[in-house]
Amino acid sequence: GLFCLVEFICSARKGCRQLLVVPGVAVTAFQRYRGLEKYPGVIVPMKSSSMRVVFLWGIVLVFSARAASVAQAEEPVPSITPPVAGQYDSIMLAITYMPDFCANMGGKKECRAGVPLPLFGLHGLWPNRADDPKHAYRFCTSVLESQLKSNWCAPTTDLVKNGYLSEATLARLSEVMPGAASCLYNHEWYAHGTCTGMTPENYYTTSIGMMAKFQAHSTFQTLVANAQGSVVSRAQLLAALHADFGTQGDAALVLNCRVDGTTKKAYLQELRLNLDTQNFNIFPLDKSFKPADAPGNCPDGEIEILARRRR
Repeated sequence: GLFCLVEFICSARKGCRQLLVVPGVAVTAFQRYRGLEKYPGVIVPMKSSSMRVVFLWGIVLVFSARAASVAQAEEPVPSITPPVAGQYDSIMLAITYMPDFCANMGGKKECRAGVPLPLFGLHGLWPNRADDPKHAYRFCTSVLESQLKSNWCAPTTDLVKNGYLSEATLARLSEVMPGAASCLYNHEWYAHGTCTGMTPENYYTTSIGMMAKFQAHSTFQTLVANAQGSVVSRAQLLAALHADFGTQGDAALVLNCRVDGTTKKAYLQELRLNLDTQNFNIFPLDKSFKPADAPGNCPDGEIEILARRRR
C-alpha cells in the first residue's frame, strides 16, 4: 500500500506542482483584499508575517528503482512573487500617434483598410515608481506576461468573456483605444491596471474619461493634423502642448519618437503625460501633473509626422 501511494505521488508531479506553487491559485489567493478576490489575480499586501506560507519538502524513502529514478528527476519549481498593487507614486497617461503605429503594425485589426483610424489612441494608464527607472512595476497579478504574449484575446484571460468588464464599457473604450480591436485592453489590464488597485471597470472608466479630456484640448492635435506628411520641430510640439496644458504640463511631458535605423529620421510615435498619484483624477488641472523623469527621445530638430492612411 505504501509503495502504491509513493508511486502515485511521484507520477502526479504536474498536478502537485499546480496545487503547490502556481501564484494566485492556491498559494497567494489569501493575499488579496476582501472584495477584490473576484477580480483576475490582483495581489495585495499581506496583513502580517504570520500569513506567510512555508513549504517543507520531506525526503521520501522509495522502495523501487523506478520510483527512486522519478524522484531524482524532480527539479524545484521557482515561485514567482508578483509586485504588490497600489505601491506607486505617479501614473502615466500614454497616447499613441496611430498613423505611425499602423505604418509598422499593419497586420493589427485596428490598422486594416476600412477601419476608422483616429490620429491619437489611448495606449494605457500606467502606475510608476520613482525607484523603478526600468519600469518593472508591472503585472501585479498571478497571470504571467508569458501567458498573454501569444494571444491577448485568449478566452481564459479575456476580461469581457469572464465578466470583469462590461460590454458597454468595452464599446466606449473602443472609441478611444483603437487597439481594443486586438484585445489591447486585456494586456493593459494585466500589465498595468492590476497595479493600480482599481477594478477593471473602474480602471477603464477612468482611462476613458482622461482620454476624453485630452481630446477636448485641440491645439496639439490640430498642429499634428495639419503637419501630416511633413515635419515639425520639438519646440513646435512643446509650444502646442503648453497652450493646451500650461507650464505644469511642460515638465510632465514625455515625447517619444521612432528613429529609423537607416535614415536616422525621427517619427512622432507617442506622447505621455506623467500625473500625480493623488490628483490624476482632476487632469488637466495644474495639480494633476508631476514632473517626468525624462523628456523622451524625440530630437530638437525635425520630427516626421506620418500621414493617416487614405481610404
